[in-house]
Amino acid sequence: QTERITSQEDADELFERTRTILETMGLDVGHINVPVKLAHLPPTRGGYRTQGLTEKREIRSTMRGRRIGREIDRVLVQGGLPLVRMVQVMAHELAHCWVHMQGGDPQMSPVVEEGFCELVAYSVLAAWRAHQDTEPAVRSDIDAALREMERGDVSAYSIPFRAALAALKNRTLEDVAEHVRANALFPPRLA
Repeated sequence: QTERITSQEDADELFERTRTILETMGLDVGHINVPVKLAHLPPTRGGYRTQGLTEKREIRSTMRGRRIGREIDRVLVQGGLPLVRMVQVMAHELAHCWVHMQGGDPQMSPVVEEGFCELVAYSVLAAWRAHQDTEPAVRSDIDAALREMERGDVSAYSIPFRAALAALKNRTLEDVAEHVRANALFPPRLA
């Protein structure tokens, strides 16, 4: 396994690199000005270890008390994750930011949102792997992460990810993102 990310400076650099990869794939996250912070994230009630969290808050009208928007405060990522896992988690959380900054359709099911976020993480890893400057050890770790996601036997995101991956077939990530943004659903499968 490659290095573990333990410094905030390294995390900031990786977060920016992840944003850049997403931009080249047509997912506009440049306007999302949100900091990443390494943190110790406690296990959830079910004992699952959360590795990333997008902290957001609703903005409400002072006159009518209705929701008028959302703000993303920050992205928290578990400190000490291996390099490839860190990028995977950061890409997933940036996708949550993108969904919420697009208006975060309240009709969007968690299956669609989580599946889309996992698809973004998968796409970032695949793009990073394809880059000619990627070191062999990192490429090996990326291959293992991609295989694990494709097998889908260890994650609560497995079923949502498979639906998202099927929607990606013969499409770009940008096409899937636009459909998800407009319809709060994955596009239908193409033959």
